[in-house]
Amino acid sequence: MTTSFQAFKFIELYSLIQFFTILQMYCIDANLTNHQFLYIDLVALVPLSIFQAWTGAYEKLTNHIPTATLFYLPVIVSVVTAAVI
Repeated sequence: MTTSFQAFKFIELYSLIQFFTILQMYCIDANLTNHQFLYIDLVALVPLSIFQAWTGAYEKLTNHIPTATLFYLPVIVSVVTAAVI
């Protein structure tokens, strides 16, 4: 379950980065080229994926069952916090 949460966070952050980049470009009447999308992927998203992959496991297992939904307040707060950083 933890892996699916990390995958969700990565996909969500990827979408947020792309969305806000496009939004900023449209505000100044510009578009991104293929090379600029590649730059975003290499500079912003590859380090993000590496840092998320380096996130270690917790020292001990817990008896708590993960939530059945990804739209749970702690998960959303974690995604928003990572996006702000």
